[in-house]
Amino acid sequence: MKVLIATLHYLNGVGGGVFASRAYINAFARLFPGEVTLLYPTRPGAECEGIDPTVTLIPFSNTKSRVKKALDLLTGHMSMYESIFPEILREGGYDLVVFDNSRVSHRLIDEAHRAGAKVVTIHHNCELEYNRDNSSSLLRPVMLHWTRCYEGEAVRNSDLNLTLTAPDVQLLKSHYRPKDDVRFDVIGCFESKERAVAPCAETTAASAAPRFIITGNLSAKQTVDSLIPWIDTYYPIIKEAFPKHKLTIAGKNPTAELCEKAREAGIDVIPNPADMKPLLDEADVYICPTEKGGGLKLRIMDGLKSGLPVVTHTVSARGYEPFADAGVLFAYDSPDSFRQACEALKKGHPRAATVVGLYDDIFSFTAGCRRLKSALEFMQ
Repeated sequence: MKVLIATLHYLNGVGGGVFASRAYINAFARLFPGEVTLLYPTRPGAECEGIDPTVTLIPFSNTKSRVKKALDLLTGHMSMYESIFPEILREGGYDLVVFDNSRVSHRLIDEAHRAGAKVVTIHHNCELEYNRDNSSSLLRPVMLHWTRCYEGEAVRNSDLNLTLTAPDVQLLKSHYRPKDDVRFDVIGCFESKERAVAPCAETTAASAAPRFIITGNLSAKQTVDSLIPWIDTYYPIIKEAFPKHKLTIAGKNPTAELCEKAREAGIDVIPNPADMKPLLDEADVYICPTEKGGGLKLRIMDGLKSGLPVVTHTVSARGYEPFADAGVLFAYDSPDSFRQACEALKKGHPRAATVVGLYDDIFSFTAGCRRLKSALEFMQ
């Protein structure tokens, strides 16, 4: 089966979208060796990284001016590939077209169907929810209008919609009301390649002086808008429950407002660490306070991969239900439930081998390929 994947994301560096896109692209390459072509955006200093070498690459440089890009936004030309997609489709003879994010699929799904291809759209989240929480106030009305158009089109017209979490399926169905025969499958996220699992201890006793860590893109709107109120509302509960604790916030480009807020609260901030792993290795508990946006908060995977128990807002707990069931992830949505999570941590918790073992069962590359293969069986 010949497969064409068109992705929204620049495939260099790190970040949630990049992590998920690499994983899905490499999983398709594993299932269809030598049959996958990737159409992806590129720019100087943003070359494609970490993609299976059997994948045929078609880089695309969006050279439109800012004025033209603004006009495209206002007039609803949301996919960067609109001008080149028909020719690529015509020359390739593809059996399956995969749109990695609904935005790149806008106005192109019918083209793929006319060419005889089946269409899969990968939804990294509910875009309407994400753009509501992350767009600037000036652009938000226009952005939300066109998001409803392109995301609704993808949901209703794709042969298969893949999501990272079960709540995303419910959100997409509630917003766009697709027909009953529209297919959805929850694949989740997973590693983009096989990894060796290092041996580690089985349990960790409760600590009187636990080390907490928060990580992420510290300039992202949804992160900052969640974290600053969290310091006011929830951090005092940690100080009360664990008087000898330490809290570190580490990540990309922290805003001046966040740095000042953390300094006043006595929280250490580490901007742009070269390697997050040593910081995670020193920590006892991972916290994800993000209560905005949607989809799977991939930063939590970093904590679980390091064997850490996780305390997170219920919005960010989506997709991690097995870890909550296993007692290694504690979700909260109020000061009372946050206090309950702290009390649970005081009692001790499974760690390391248990957490990492469950992580590997769910998020390994092999597990992801297995779920993807199962979702695609009806097309073959």
